[in-house]
Amino acid sequence: MPYTICRAPGCQRTSREDSPCCSDRCQDRYDAGRKTTRQTADRERGSSTERGYDYRWQHESDAHKRANPICSRCEAQGIPKLADEGGPDKPGCTDHIVPVQGGRSDPLFDNTDNWQTLCWDCHNHKTQSCDKAIRERYDAQRTLGASVEEALLAATFLWKGLIIG
Repeated sequence: MPYTICRAPGCQRTSREDSPCCSDRCQDRYDAGRKTTRQTADRERGSSTERGYDYRWQHESDAHKRANPICSRCEAQGIPKLADEGGPDKPGCTDHIVPVQGGRSDPLFDNTDNWQTLCWDCHNHKTQSCDKAIRERYDAQRTLGASVEEALLAATFLWKGLIIG
């Protein structure tokens, strides 16, 4: 079985490729460091209300999900599924196709062409693996002089390609 360097801070021992750390002790140190990093990042980005996800957004998001109850990604993959099918612990959401920056001051925040309904699993997948590339495509198009609508369209095509591809 292949080996890799232990990811715990300060440890240079090897661990199995299927485990990030060489021992339980190192795993605890690694987890503690990740938790601290995540907490710091959450504090720096502000609360959901500070980022624009307030009562008004909740009301608009709920209306969007009622009008579009099917998960966009699941539907594009040929397996239409209700976004809220995961139950109360895994609710669907209204997602910004191109991630917004700066809350409501971002012109894409309230642009309903930038909204899609996603189930819990698809939203997590998109957030973790695709958001950065989608925002970079949008920003690049804007830098080249594209309008908000043109850049949104280019970024949406990228997202559609990532869904199906």
